[in-house]
Amino acid sequence: MVLVEHRAGQARLRYSASQEDDREACLRRQSWALGVVERSGAYRVTLREAGCLAEHQPACEYTVSWAEPARWVPAMAAGAATAVALLAASRASTIPDAAWLLLPLVVASVHALERRRVARGNLAAEAEAGAGFRWLLERALAMRREAATHAEDVTPTRLEAESPVLEKDGEFWRIGYAGTTVLLRHSRGLALLAQLVRCPGQDIHVRELDSITPSGGSAVAREAPAPDAGVLPLPGDGGEVLDAQARAEYRRRVVELREEIDDSEQRHDLGRAETLRAELDLLVNELRAAVGPGGRARRASADVERERVAITRRIRSAIAQIAKHHATLGEHLASSVTTGYYCAYRPTGAAGPEVPSPAR
Repeated sequence: MVLVEHRAGQARLRYSASQEDDREACLRRQSWALGVVERSGAYRVTLREAGCLAEHQPACEYTVSWAEPARWVPAMAAGAATAVALLAASRASTIPDAAWLLLPLVVASVHALERRRVARGNLAAEAEAGAGFRWLLERALAMRREAATHAEDVTPTRLEAESPVLEKDGEFWRIGYAGTTVLLRHSRGLALLAQLVRCPGQDIHVRELDSITPSGGSAVAREAPAPDAGVLPLPGDGGEVLDAQARAEYRRRVVELREEIDDSEQRHDLGRAETLRAELDLLVNELRAAVGPGGRARRASADVERERVAITRRIRSAIAQIAKHHATLGEHLASSVTTGYYCAYRPTGAAGPEVPSPAR
């Protein structure tokens, strides 16, 4: 640390090193400089930074200012010198008693001059303290603007432009989006969803999606070709849309969801309640499609209809599963994935061929 300049109430210091220093070391030096000045009896000590090695500048430069109290030492010294002179004069000759009145007058005069000198220096210290305050305020505002700029990186617009990542890792799927990654156990719905995400803007027929290996969960289609666009298989009885066991499980889950929604609303957890309500609407729609008047189970009108219902159910169930652990991604997928005879992942800005779909 080098003293570059020193005058009443102010000093300029400089520190330079062969290597760039970190911010923590710079703050320690500033604290040390402030402590030295305060221990000397000064008050209203202010430090203003003019340069910093941590910010890739040639040296750390500090301007330290302070206010000084008026000292009695000069007045007492002047009083002592006056007393000595009066004593010497009284020994040499007789002096009037009124001459001793000079002693308090000298002390008062010297102290008044000392206070005036300190007052001039303190004015400069007050001006430097104001400059230091403005410097700190500018730095605080700059940090706030930087934080606001950083926050803009995760605005909904930029999130929509970011594509989710779904990668199979053993028995789990590693799902990442907007800086958050979650692990979910494998399901065929996640495999189907991964296939859609890897082909943004592309319409994929349910027959092609159904050819994905159900056991391994790999999002790679088999060699069986998909039907031509717009051509559907001939009608045929594909069995019940939902069997008795599936309908019972759906009804049980509907009851659980309604209880969980009530609990979330009582806890004022509106985000979780909205996610659960979306899953509930999905299950209710599936039940309505699978059960006719009088509670009679509906039967699929064609094989492709059965595939459409099954694929839609698996994809929507996977999205609901993701939303439980990653609400932001769940909302993004719910608004970007379309299902029907042709399914697609269409994030904002993604364009793809439009294929007529009677169940889009």
